Amino acid sequence: SKLIKTLETEGKTAPVLKDWERGGSTVFYEWDHNFYSLSLTSGEIARVTNFDAGVRVPRNFRLSPDGLTIAYVESRNGQDDICIVDRRGGAPRRVTDDPASDRVPAWHPDGKRLLYTSERDGVESIYVAYLDGGQPEQIMFEDGGCYVSDVSADGSKILYHTSKDEADLWEVEVESGRERQITSDIGSEFWPSVSHDSAKIVFQAIKGANIAPKILHALILTKSPDARAGEEQLSADGYA
Repeated sequence: SKLIKTLETEGKTAPVLKDWERGGSTVFYEWDHNFYSLSLTSGEIARVTNFDAGVRVPRNFRLSPDGLTIAYVESRNGQDDICIVDRRGGAPRRVTDDPASDRVPAWHPDGKRLLYTSERDGVESIYVAYLDGGQPEQIMFEDGGCYVSDVSADGSKILYHTSKDEADLWEVEVESGRERQITSDIGSEFWPSVSHDSAKIVFQAIKGANIAPKILHALILTKSPDARAGEEQLSADGYA
């Protein structure tokens, strides 16, 4: 191994390595909502993008196969979309524009499309977006959510990972130790609190497979401890 460069990161997020340039003499990294190049021979750093984080919050930068276009995720007006910008300059352009949370773009080797993870109705699936303006299409779905990482060099395979969170509410009798399941919905039910008269349980619930990023914005529900009883929603966006 060889030390190429030491970066001063005090007070900022840590840089994240993203791509190699063809020929292998330059690497690119993401740092503080911008994209940088680093020469492996000279150690020289160049800022490739010049985003103002006060206006845009770009992240998840990826360089196109020909090295000329940068894809990234932009958060604006409460919406996460995939955007592209020419490395040589010019105005950014949205590739997706919808209420879904679109993130983690990965270039197809043909340079004409981008694969990305899109969260819709609490489930993360893999979509493909076309740079010529074609309608994005869903190409992969799993109960546990799909998070695209990369595409093979010949474009025939997708590297992705999936995760799945599940939690149900149970009760246990103190004297006998007998257990009984109270909820069995798809998703996670957690952090219960029993009313003083033991007639109802209030709890937090998240539909979908990955609860960590949604834990502050969950359903608040109440129901009888009877497993057959229905639920009543108190809030669609609650916590604790």
